[in-house]
Amino acid sequence: MPPKIIAIVGAPGSGKSFLVQKLAEHYQAEAFLEGEESIFPEFILESLKKNEYDLKMIKWFRNQRIKEIKEAQKLVMQGKRLILDTFWLSNECYLKVMTDKKEQLEAVELCAQDRKNLPLPDLIIYLKASENVIRKFMEQRKRSFEDENHVDQALEIEKEHEQVFTSKKFKNLIILPRDNLDFNRKEDLDQIINIIDSS
Repeated sequence: MPPKIIAIVGAPGSGKSFLVQKLAEHYQAEAFLEGEESIFPEFILESLKKNEYDLKMIKWFRNQRIKEIKEAQKLVMQGKRLILDTFWLSNECYLKVMTDKKEQLEAVELCAQDRKNLPLPDLIIYLKASENVIRKFMEQRKRSFEDENHVDQALEIEKEHEQVFTSKKFKNLIILPRDNLDFNRKEDLDQIINIIDSS
């Protein structure tokens, strides 16, 4: 695989981070992981515990994604390969779960600016996951702040991912049905790698 930026997108609990790690290992690429609760600022953890996506939280994650895509571009120029755990366009998938409508409108405007000004990755892989898969993986990862309400919210975010990533023609998009894939199973991972290498 030549130097390029690959981004894995999908709802919480779809297995993005795990696939990023597997692909980074295979391609000897650098992995940019979205982060675990241990590295989130306190105000992010508080918002997550309350299950509230406010503008401050949206802006924080947006800023992280912008830094990552810019850093990734620099590293690609140095001949490196990058695997991103989500990227800036995924921010749009969280807008409908915002509780304050005024803040939501401001967030919509920020996302519109990003669509206009920020580059897309060279390849986008959307992990399309069913309710059963999302429930299963969110239960397995045992984040301290996640409960049944968070699962319901993740299902709404999955609907938004499907809308955002299938509503227009991305020439560089691979849609992977998540339900029948086990990233620990060699045959499944080889299948994904073959799809990437032929894209």
